[in-house]
Amino acid sequence: MEMHVADFPRWLRGLFAVFLILFFFNALYALAFFIAVWHLRIDPGVATLMGAIVGLGIVAWQARAGFTNLIRSQEHRAAIEAEARQDQHMLDIEREARRTDEERTILMAALRAEMVGLMHRAEDVRQSSKIMHLGLQKMIAENAPDTAKSFPYPTFNAPVYQANISKIGLLGASVGADVVRVMTRTGMTVPTTVQDQPLWNEVIAKLYDTMADAMREWRADLDHVAMRIHAFEEGTPDPGTLQEAQTKRRLREKEIKEKTPSSGSRRAIQPKRPPDR
Repeated sequence: MEMHVADFPRWLRGLFAVFLILFFFNALYALAFFIAVWHLRIDPGVATLMGAIVGLGIVAWQARAGFTNLIRSQEHRAAIEAEARQDQHMLDIEREARRTDEERTILMAALRAEMVGLMHRAEDVRQSSKIMHLGLQKMIAENAPDTAKSFPYPTFNAPVYQANISKIGLLGASVGADVVRVMTRTGMTVPTTVQDQPLWNEVIAKLYDTMADAMREWRADLDHVAMRIHAFEEGTPDPGTLQEAQTKRRLREKEIKEKTPSSGSRRAIQPKRPPDR
């Protein structure tokens, strides 16, 4: 492929131009020197010595100018390379930030969807526990015999959370901590223990009533943390930490209980179990 001067780098073209200029001045000096020798009839030995001195001076000046240009060229090249490395570093940082943002967005959407599913699951368990509690209340009122030898504890699966525990830090310290707190119930399996003798209906009723209350609280916690994640996604105001929401909820329930006339405990009207049982 044919190369032209315009194809060379700018610094090389500049160095070539300086070389041509120096060569031109060298030619002028040499011409002037030979003219002087010719006209003045200087002794050949003296003329040779003078020519050597002048030549050495010109060579020294050229070498100094060449080194100066080389140093400037190297400094310019080093500056360009440093600027290129800095630009590449900034590009790498921006690329990593975009990758982190995309990973965070996907994680938030997946966790929020999983929490919505757990909210439905918690509501189903709450309703079934309430139904079982009411049925046992009726059996207690009718003095029905005890039949249940075990109490089944529900399980809750959260594959997205379990697979991304190491990435929860992408959500930030506050939201990440609330996600961990609200998802600790998932992934645990409580083995069902079968008793030799049937459990009292009062005990089973109490367990179902407690389970219903726990599911109601957990569903509210899941809803609040899902709202925090949604606010993070949309850039809207944060509704507050889970602890703050739980405190407000308890205060609100306490005020409702204080305003509601007491009609006696629903368990107080249950018939007492005979001592022999």
